Order: sequence, then C-alpha cells, then structure tokens
Amino acid sequence: MRAIVLCSVLATPIVSATVGGARPAPPWPSIEYTLGIDPRHLDAVRVAVRIDNAPSTLRLAMKVHPEYDARYWRYVDSFSVDGGSGVREDSTLWCVTLPGGRGTVSYVVHVQPPDEPVRAWRPLVRPTGAMINTPDFLLYLPDFPRAPVVLHLDVPRDWRVASSLEAHGAAPNAVPRRLLAPPRR
Repeated sequence: MRAIVLCSVLATPIVSATVGGARPAPPWPSIEYTLGIDPRHLDAVRVAVRIDNAPSTLRLAMKVHPEYDARYWRYVDSFSVDGGSGVREDSTLWCVTLPGGRGTVSYVVHVQPPDEPVRAWRPLVRPTGAMINTPDFLLYLPDFPRAPVVLHLDVPRDWRVASSLEAHGAAPNAVPRRLLAPPRR
C-alpha cells in the first residue's frame, strides 16, 4: 500500500508577532496550498501558495522547531511570486509583495536522503509513499496565525492519505486530496 502521511497540522504558531503589534481580525486572507510530489522526481516537492484578500505586502516564514529542527529552509529553491515579487530577508523569512492582495507563491523543497534509522520527524519520500512534516515544507503567514488554510495534494493516485486535517469536499470513503485546517480561535 502506498501512502502519504502528513505529520503535522498546518497550524501556525499560537503566538505570533505582527507588524505594529496589532492582531489581525477576520476576514483573513484566503490561503490555499498545493503540495505536489512527482513519482519520477522524488527528491523535490513542489509547493504553491495561492493567497487572496491579503495586504499588498506580507511575510512568509518557515517554522523552526526548538528541539528537532531539520532546518529545511536550507533546501527551499526556485522561489517565485506570480503576480508580485518576493525577497528572502532571513534564513526562514521572506517578504512578498502582492499588488491587489492576491497572487501565487511557488517554490521547491529538496527532500534530503533519510538517516538510518529513519526518524519520525524527518521528511521521507519514496516510491511507496511519503512522510511530510508540514513545517518543513509549507511557508506560513506569521501575521495571520488563525487564518483557515486549505491544502490540495497532488500526489500519485494510488497513494492513500493520512492526516489529522479534515477532508474538504471529498466524497464519503474517498481518498481526500483536499484538506482543511479551520480557523483557530
């Protein structure tokens, strides 16, 4: 059986500093990720983040875990912004300009060969499936920690999906390819 396991929810940190110290109120930006795995190129995962209803300038960040940080920010490549521009400000922080508050940020994360033995928190992609630790792959909007997020999975059809995220728009008993992290209170 082939499977993709998403090891972590898409939630951003509970406490997040925001520009000017004010916490944004709804309506939040619309944030939709697409995570793509091509079975012919298992060393790279494609990510696209479609953002709507956002400020014209915003920040994207990669989570850094205080205990077992895999430092996957080192493997982010081909960063581009369709409909805007972006620049890396720090190892884990990007500043993005989206005229009109909408655009798509795309990038590639190069998957590193697994250590032996395989550690539960380390990403792994093989022909038989993948284990994706979402903080190592998905840049988040630190100024909008409570915004709902949708994740589309573009993975081989014969892979099953295991995640704590709720299926979004899938028929009963169907393999979910679209998952939802609802707004956090």
